[in-house]
Amino acid sequence: MKFVSEATIDRIVEEMEANKDAYQIEDFIDRQPVVLSYLFSDNFTALSKKEKEYMLFLGVIILAAVYDTEPDILPVAQDTIGHLEDDNWDVYEHTPEGSFREKLDAFFKDYHQEDLLAFVEDTLMTDSDDLPLSKEAQAIMFITLKTVIDGLTKN
Repeated sequence: MKFVSEATIDRIVEEMEANKDAYQIEDFIDRQPVVLSYLFSDNFTALSKKEKEYMLFLGVIILAAVYDTEPDILPVAQDTIGHLEDDNWDVYEHTPEGSFREKLDAFFKDYHQEDLLAFVEDTLMTDSDDLPLSKEAQAIMFITLKTVIDGLTKN
């Protein structure tokens, strides 16, 4: 898989800000049904409605950036998502205690899609009155979105 650059991610975000219909979940349903099922699953009961919507929004940005870089990626398999998620939680849970940002350092070591992962980290660290994220929500959203990146870019 080619590297998804910060420039690509920024362009996708700008396009979405300029035109709310630039990229929609529907654009990816046929391409990545398992990824979208995962993002819409009932596993995220700890997240508020706004947090779930924000996670979906970030997921669409990730999908758009990946497809912009590599239009012919294969659909992610269900068992792949499950294994990747388990692996990511294992890393998170076995990282020494510290701030949220410090716990994420373990994920960046030799990671093949550092710009995508940094985008996720930065968007979850943004302190906003419109969408304050709890530490629990940050962890769930980070692991979920990293799992999506891993699944899409595994090749």
